[in-house]
Amino acid sequence: KKETIDVILAGDFNFDYKVNSTTTDPSYYEILKGDVVTWVQPEKIKKTTCATRSSMMYDFFFVNSNCSWDSCCKIIEIENLCRHSVSLPNHKPIFASFK
Repeated sequence: KKETIDVILAGDFNFDYKVNSTTTDPSYYEILKGDVVTWVQPEKIKKTTCATRSSMMYDFFFVNSNCSWDSCCKIIEIENLCRHSVSLPNHKPIFASFK
């Protein structure tokens, strides 16, 4: 449904978006179907998980397709964030700006 207000969707969608690949999880394409939302694509696409064996991007920002804001997104790299400790997150933070 087309919204008349600006809407932001953010979070871990578990789409298994494969960085540097031409294939990804079908649910990623499903959310884009019908031109209801638009992906706020990061400046540089890279994995958002700390798992060393994974090249997946799980975390996304989407806006409704007729959103009136300009937006940008960035995956934040923090030194030693992914040291595999129970007290540390298993995902990298992502930042989005909306103007």
